[in-house]
Amino acid sequence: MAQIARLRATCVPAAQEFAPPSTMIFLLFDISAKCFFPPTAGDRSPAVAFDSVAMSNCINQVQMVYDDFGQLITEYQSHDGAVNVLTTPKVQYTYADGSNNSIRQTGLVYPNGRTLTYSYGTANSLDDALSRTVSIIDDDSTHLVDYEYLGRSTFVTSTSPEPGIQWTLVGSSNDPDTGDIYTGLDRFGRVKDNRWHKEGTDLDRIKYGYDRASNRIWRENPVAQSYSAEFDEIYTYDGSHRLKDMARGTLNVGHTALTSQTFGETWNLDATGNWTAHTRDDDGDLTNDLVQARTANEVNEIGTITNSVGSSWAQPAYSPAGNMTTIPQPKDPSKEYLATYDAWNRLVKLEEEVSSTLETVSTYAYDGRKFQITQEEYTDGTIEETRHLYYNSGWQNLEDRLGTAPDSEAPHQHHIWGLRYIDNCLLRDRSTDSTLDERLYTLQDANWNVDAIVNGNGDTQEHYNYSLYGKITTLDDSFVHASPSRAWTILYCGYKAIKSQVMYMVRHRTLISTLGLWVSRDPIFRLINEQVRLIVEPGFTPLYSYASSKPLNHTDPSGLREIPCTGTPCHNYCPGSGRGPQVSNEYCSYLAWINGNCCTQIKIDLGKQCCESKGEVLNTCTWDRTGMATGLTIWTCKKPKWKGTTKANGCCKPGCGIFSATGDTKESCEAAAEKKCRNAGCHTPGEKPWNCKCSHTHCHPQ
Repeated sequence: MAQIARLRATCVPAAQEFAPPSTMIFLLFDISAKCFFPPTAGDRSPAVAFDSVAMSNCINQVQMVYDDFGQLITEYQSHDGAVNVLTTPKVQYTYADGSNNSIRQTGLVYPNGRTLTYSYGTANSLDDALSRTVSIIDDDSTHLVDYEYLGRSTFVTSTSPEPGIQWTLVGSSNDPDTGDIYTGLDRFGRVKDNRWHKEGTDLDRIKYGYDRASNRIWRENPVAQSYSAEFDEIYTYDGSHRLKDMARGTLNVGHTALTSQTFGETWNLDATGNWTAHTRDDDGDLTNDLVQARTANEVNEIGTITNSVGSSWAQPAYSPAGNMTTIPQPKDPSKEYLATYDAWNRLVKLEEEVSSTLETVSTYAYDGRKFQITQEEYTDGTIEETRHLYYNSGWQNLEDRLGTAPDSEAPHQHHIWGLRYIDNCLLRDRSTDSTLDERLYTLQDANWNVDAIVNGNGDTQEHYNYSLYGKITTLDDSFVHASPSRAWTILYCGYKAIKSQVMYMVRHRTLISTLGLWVSRDPIFRLINEQVRLIVEPGFTPLYSYASSKPLNHTDPSGLREIPCTGTPCHNYCPGSGRGPQVSNEYCSYLAWINGNCCTQIKIDLGKQCCESKGEVLNTCTWDRTGMATGLTIWTCKKPKWKGTTKANGCCKPGCGIFSATGDTKESCEAAAEKKCRNAGCHTPGEKPWNCKCSHTHCHPQ
């Protein structure tokens, strides 16, 4: 099967849009081992970025090592030059050895050596037999999280013993509607009561209501109500189930309207999801503080933004490749960022004009997997911080280091990820001195928004409230507006925030909360070459639209495809499914090779149609694992074998009848069938064709 081996830009324009940190990305694959492999022998394999087509200077490199089962065991991640296996930071994975009929993942080792253990319960227990992870245990034996399940793989409790907090869908008595104890779920399996508590006292609790199409139509926050804070919300939709308006305040008893309002927004959408009009009432006085009209061109780029109420916004501009090069600043849209992208449409620099001079705001760099590996933040044009990021194979940020020599630096922070979803962040350990001395746990709602963070004692440190497209408001433990004090960055839908919590780096793309859009086009809609077809599946978003204008009911953790998110886990997308971290990797990893989920009948039919369009037949159906087209199904086509028959009519010789044959082409198949007919004595020279005739020759692909 053909695979992407090299991606290169041989001619990089001098225009501002492009930056040349890497002009080639070099990838090689071993199909039988399902892994990257080097040009020479061995099981170590590079994903390398070079600064020239000549491949003379390696900028960064990722190198993988596999065990005899083809499982990834070591992932070296060099941010400056080639890998040195003695000094380069690495992420490691441990597995059962197969002696008990299992090779499930048992551990994860961070670059600094911290080891997490995945426990499957006591030997011969039901959890052990089903390979369900029941605990994630730190290397000091602290249980960071313990899980309980409904059925084989549905999470219903997630308990962190250290702070004494628990997320639960389980009630103390049967639900009057469903008749069972799972009071957090309605009769259709949708989350209706997302509860975090400590010893029975609610820390964060969000209740939801739905219409018949499973659109969320209200959101109630009882914990905020207990502080006399008004953070309930109510929503309406258009005929295509796209969000039309929302209002925030206090819900009435029937959840049909607000008794008082503190905020509101409306959207008018065209057929492809562009905002044609947008209003915002900032204080709930029912008078709009923003009345905005937008236009869009034929490829859904914003043409103009015009405010008839409210101050004027900066006008977005785009490059010919569709990247937004002028971005209204999310905190002050009257100002603009100037954005620079590399040849692979990745955001690499933000600048702003200060006193007629361009000053750098931030820069970003990526490795050959498309993972963002460095962030540089500037103040008044002077670099203030260089941050290096290290990941597991599921594109989850594990460890950050500060400084220009990351190989020798101590970690600045760790993220610990749970198994309920790809962006289920359990906690963050951060260094405020020279050790990871600050621990904060997250409380996430059913859309994976981080609603609050608590310390190791279970005391709330900050609450967060979001606009429906991710603009954040920080609140103190009593729901009073406050300035951020914890440098928290995992926020809206569990995405990583950049630039003072107003933009989100969501793996393949960057989301702008105030615009409700991605800054670049959906990377792949349809790519066709002679061997490999990459076809967009149902659910992929049109160009710039975030979550197809359905942000309450969908998330988009890859930046490529929205997924429904009203149940638990989130529509089985990157959930871990309760069967251990390996399953999460199979769903989410750039190395993913899914068999059970990639080749449904619908996808097979699409593959057949794709191949038949070029006169070929479907050969294989697999899932992209390169990181270059994550979220797409790959079909390979092959030239078909042809099979057909020739019928001998009016023949007086014995043995004449129907003759079959095969061939690589239709013509060779027909010729072979007729030859068989003639060889049997039919239609031989000298005989009259009407006495013995080989005819009715038909060949078709096998």
